[in-house]
This record gives sequence, C-alpha cells and structure tokens, in this order.
Amino acid sequence: MADQAHDRSNPTLLSQMMDLSGTAEDLWRPDELAAMLRHELAAPLPVALGRLGEEAARRMQELGLPADSGMTLGDVLHHACPPVQLLDLTKRFAKLCNTDPDTVLPRDIAQLLYLASITAALTRAGQRISSLSAPSLRLGLEWATRQAWVDDATRALLKEGLEHLGSSRGGESDLPA
Repeated sequence: MADQAHDRSNPTLLSQMMDLSGTAEDLWRPDELAAMLRHELAAPLPVALGRLGEEAARRMQELGLPADSGMTLGDVLHHACPPVQLLDLTKRFAKLCNTDPDTVLPRDIAQLLYLASITAALTRAGQRISSLSAPSLRLGLEWATRQAWVDDATRALLKEGLEHLGSSRGGESDLPA
C-alpha cells in the first residue's frame, strides 16, 4: 500500500521535521537563504512586498513609475538615489514579516531587508526612516555582513552603512529616525 510509505521513513528525520522548537538557523541552510534572497530581490516590487503590494503599485505610480515597469526590490535597494517612499515601504514590509508569526519569509531575510532599506535611505538618499539607534543599527549591520547567504551587492550596501556610521561624528543626528 502506498499509504504505508511512512513506515519505511527514518524516524529520526521525521522527528526533526516535526520539531518546531528550533531557530530559523536550524530550518534553512545558507544556500537556501541565498536562493530565497535572490528570489525576493528579483521580484517586481509590488509582488515582493506581498500584502503591501497594492500600496507599492500606488506609490510607484505617484513617482511616475508604472507598477508593471519591472522595477524589482533589488533595483530599489541598490539604486544610487532610491525613492525614499519605496524604501520606507520596504522597511514596513520587512518589519511586518519579522513580527508576523504566519509569514512565509524567513525572519533572517526580513531582518536583512529591514536593515538594507534603512541603510539605503540613510547612505544614498540622506533620509532617516527608522528610530533604530546607532548602536542597534551597527550591530544589525555587523550581523548581516557576516551572513554567508547575503549577495555581494547587498553586502556592499551594508558595509557602506557601517562606514557611514563610523564616519558620523558619534552623534545621533546622522541616524535613522
């Protein structure tokens, strides 16, 4: 009987699959996180931002960008002078994913997108879009740059943020609000 295929399954493996007490690091290998990040960055912005997709399409139209322009989340994060409205929307999406227990996006990727959007706004648009403190932002950026699954362009953005924080004269005025 095909229904009895579970009888031949490795019980240890089945037990590990059913154990929901593990951390995100236990659930995803670095190569899987890298593939998911590539997919998220390559998705058209209204698709990438999930439940905020309609708002993304509306914001894009307000900026003179058709929602079907093909602009991706990666295009926004890695643009030399990104639209702050779209970075703020990306930050909000990442924050929602990071706190939503039913999200399908791994928390590590959500955290990375959160940090990357804040950093792009700060370093490339000169805007503060978060109330994250300098030490917290620095710790987050240091964590993110150490992740093996982060792509080179995003890692460069994060390092740009660390350099910016290092060059700000220790004051909180150059930090996200």
